[in-house]
Amino acid sequence: MSKLYQNLEKRFGKFAIPNLALGLMFAQLATTGLSLVGIVSANDLVLHFNSVIAGEWWRVFTFGILPRLGYQEFHAFSVIFAAFALFIFYYMGTALESVWGAFRFNLFILTGWALTLSFGIIMPWGVFGNAFLITALFIAFAQFNPNMQFLIFFIIPVKVKWLAWLAWGFFAISLIGGDLITQLEVIAASLTLFIFFGRQLVSGVRASARARSWRNERQAYAEAPLHTCVICGRTDKSHPELDFRYDRGVAFCEDHLDQADAYHAAAQEVEAQNKD
Repeated sequence: MSKLYQNLEKRFGKFAIPNLALGLMFAQLATTGLSLVGIVSANDLVLHFNSVIAGEWWRVFTFGILPRLGYQEFHAFSVIFAAFALFIFYYMGTALESVWGAFRFNLFILTGWALTLSFGIIMPWGVFGNAFLITALFIAFAQFNPNMQFLIFFIIPVKVKWLAWLAWGFFAISLIGGDLITQLEVIAASLTLFIFFGRQLVSGVRASARARSWRNERQAYAEAPLHTCVICGRTDKSHPELDFRYDRGVAFCEDHLDQADAYHAAAQEVEAQNKD
């Protein structure tokens, strides 16, 4: 895939929009302002392809910059939350662009937009938004900044990687329990992530499986007895009060150490019979 990205960048890199995250943030800020004064609402901007066919062509683009709040939601907390959400969106987008470069970040946004639009064309009666695409952007950000901490409710510090797992859980719940349009939105966002992070995601799952297997092996080793009496089967784990001694490489508990000679004699006899 890296070669494909390189070839695409060579051919189309000059068309990349720099600081795209900043432009999208201002676009969302504009739609939010228009929504607050009652000029537009989210219903006027979501992707509804039957409406596009009827002449509302702007929906093809505006579903990606839906307002963060409307007139009925206007109060102090909602304004603070909307401002914070816009800032986080800008911060994540800028961070991704600094890692990827403008072209690849543009391609990520374009891919999510195109996949959602494709499903909107297939299901023209459905109403599509951008909530899952923004969540996909957050998951992409977490791939590069797993240990960064966000303050939940401005108080509780949580690492970004754990929030990303919660986001994947949100995807799974929506895919299982959501309606058809919601499921298609999740698929569009997930496909976008797998196109850009498929190898890393698979490697991460395999690494987690290896780490879990290693921990299980270590735990099994720690729980396994070091000494097992060959006569009674008691171990240092089941009977930690016992002392164990070894005679010719064989373990005996303190109660059966006096039977060591008889045990070895019997073992030699069995070995001789097997040779015959």
